Amino acid sequence: MPSKKLAFINGRPQLVDVNARVRSEADRQYNRVRNEQQSDYLKFYHSNEWKQLREQILIRDNSLCQRCGLQASLVDHIVPSEDDWEDRTNADNLQALCRDCHYWKTRRETTKRKKGQHRAMKIT
Repeated sequence: MPSKKLAFINGRPQLVDVNARVRSEADRQYNRVRNEQQSDYLKFYHSNEWKQLREQILIRDNSLCQRCGLQASLVDHIVPSEDDWEDRTNADNLQALCRDCHYWKTRRETTKRKKGQHRAMKIT
């Protein structure tokens, strides 16, 4: 029996083949908007400059997550490049992270960024 993973399809959990890519229309729409509105941002992350810098940081950090010490697979901006675009290639602003630590760091940053936004409804 082939390996399975849990995926949410149309809001419902389902077991699918481990190699299956499950993408919702919302994901496709998000990527379309991002390609239109942040093309320079995305081009940087596909550039040779970023690929070389990323490799240097992984070597510098011994491919270890700088938060938990597990195997790192990502290079993260300590101060997000969205907040300080000019500092995006500064090696002192980069760190190797594992997927879990990167997910939680990004989630905290997004929550912090959205906190100041105007709410449609007041909660009292």
